[in-house]
Amino acid sequence: MYQLFLDTTNKKLTVVLLQNNNILVSTSFDAWQKQTELALTTIDKLLVKCQLKLKDINQVVIASGPGSYTGIRIAFTFVKTLKVLNPLLSIFIVNSLLLQVGLQKAVSILLAYNKKSYLAVYDKGKIIIAPQLVDNNAKIGIVSDLLNYVLIEDLQGCDIVSNFQSLVPHFTEIKSINELQPCYINDPFSQA
Repeated sequence: MYQLFLDTTNKKLTVVLLQNNNILVSTSFDAWQKQTELALTTIDKLLVKCQLKLKDINQVVIASGPGSYTGIRIAFTFVKTLKVLNPLLSIFIVNSLLLQVGLQKAVSILLAYNKKSYLAVYDKGKIIIAPQLVDNNAKIGIVSDLLNYVLIEDLQGCDIVSNFQSLVPHFTEIKSINELQPCYINDPFSQA
C-alpha cells in the first residue's frame, strides 16, 4: 500500500511518500505563501523519484488545519480531486496543532492573524485543551499554567515527518467526501 502524507497548512510544506508505513521519500521546507505553486510540483517530484504515479497512491493523509486558509484549501482540493480520480482512495485527516507536537506532552501554538494564535494542549495525542484561537494574554496565561508541558510554537524544533508516522492511530478516517471538513477556527467575538 502506498501512502501520501501532506501538510500545506502553515509555513512549511511537508510531503511524505510511504509504502506500508515505511518512508520511501520525504521533504519538509519553508514555503510560506508559496504552497499553491510548490505543492503539486513537490508531490510530482517525489512520485517520479519513487517511480510511482498518483494512481498508485492508496491512502492520503492531510493536515486539516488550523492554519493558512489558502494552505488548507490546497490540500483539500488536491485530495478531493484525487478521490474523484480514484474512488477507492482512503482519506484521513489530522489536526495541524496535533501534527506539530506529535505524541509529546505539549502546548501547541501556531501563529494566526491579528496578533492571535491557534493553541491546543495535548498529552500523548489526547486533547487536554481543544484547538482554539487566543489572544496574547490568554496564550501567556495558558502557557504559564502548564509549565510541565513542552512548548512548541510555529513549527520550531518539530519533526513533522516523524510526527506523521507516530500519529497514525490518531488519524481520523473520512468515509465520505462530504465528511471532509477543514478546521477553520474563527474569533468567537468577531462580527459575522
